Amino acid sequence: MVRVLFKKLRGCHGQQEGKTIWVNLATRANPGHTFIHEQLHLKNPTWSETRVRKETTAIWKKLDVKQRLKVYKKLFRGGKK
Repeated sequence: MVRVLFKKLRGCHGQQEGKTIWVNLATRANPGHTFIHEQLHLKNPTWSETRVRKETTAIWKKLDVKQRLKVYKKLFRGGKK
């Protein structure tokens, strides 16, 4: 299980270490997009930052409104319904 924490981070939108993801809500970045980005780092540790960014953007663009809401629910409610 992945643990998501919210923390003001210096110079970045998010960070991932082990099974913990930190999302910086103090930036103008989309937290849902950041959450997906950090999950990709977690699942694909050998990918470059460039590849993770491209995949994140591609995934986010494919999601419809309901799917994006599900991402936000997982992010802010820990996946609870």
